[in-house]
Amino acid sequence: MLLEDIEGEVAGILAQSRQSDANGSGMVALISVERSIAARMKLRRILPEHEDLILAMLSLLDRLRRRITIDLPDSVTFLRPGFDGENVGLFDDD
Repeated sequence: MLLEDIEGEVAGILAQSRQSDANGSGMVALISVERSIAARMKLRRILPEHEDLILAMLSLLDRLRRRITIDLPDSVTFLRPGFDGENVGLFDDD
């Protein structure tokens, strides 16, 4: 294998790794945004006198969620190793 081929392969692996890191970070951000939206929806019911402020925050969170899904579309389906998918428990049932 030529040095140029090896360098190209390494560059490809690094690019894939960076994209995977970005998608993982995007997934974590989306989870955080979704939880924040759910919490503010509860606050809206509990504190109707602060509805304007809560609605403003909900609007910002929705814009953030949309931006993440536009910039990192694969983050929506990204499976975080050790957290998502099959066999993610710490202990087996055996």
